[in-house]
Amino acid sequence: MTPQVERFNNFIIRPPLVDDIPAIVALLNANSLEILGTKEDSVDDYTRMWTSPGYDPTLDSRIALTADGTIAAVGHSFSQAPYVRNFLWVAVHPNYRGCGLGTYLTEWGEARARERIAQAPSDARITISSGAPNFYRPAADLLCNLGYQHNRSFYNMK
Repeated sequence: MTPQVERFNNFIIRPPLVDDIPAIVALLNANSLEILGTKEDSVDDYTRMWTSPGYDPTLDSRIALTADGTIAAVGHSFSQAPYVRNFLWVAVHPNYRGCGLGTYLTEWGEARARERIAQAPSDARITISSGAPNFYRPAADLLCNLGYQHNRSFYNMK
């Protein structure tokens, strides 16, 4: 099956393939190393997501590639029945920040969440959530600029 391909600026946007997993994990680790000072992801952990119930990478994820095939960004839109809580997660490689990919993939994820509304109970309150480390202002500012509001904080025990 040939994945649906879109274009945004000079980037190719398409669903990820299983062969993309190592490069996606490398992007995620470059991102977390710069922001958090540590590598947070592994190929095994990421592969488990691909086999989680209800996840379909052709519908629920997108990657942005450069002309030479480098993965510059990844976005996921997660939800499970009854489809009332949607979570968006986007990561952009440090070398490609400021190109609009974070905004593009967040808006793609919102559109994906809207596709699921018909599957939710008709009287349900539907939410879309995302997250960013509170000390990493570019991501928090992007979300605020797109209309998101801070309503919850998390702490990680070390």
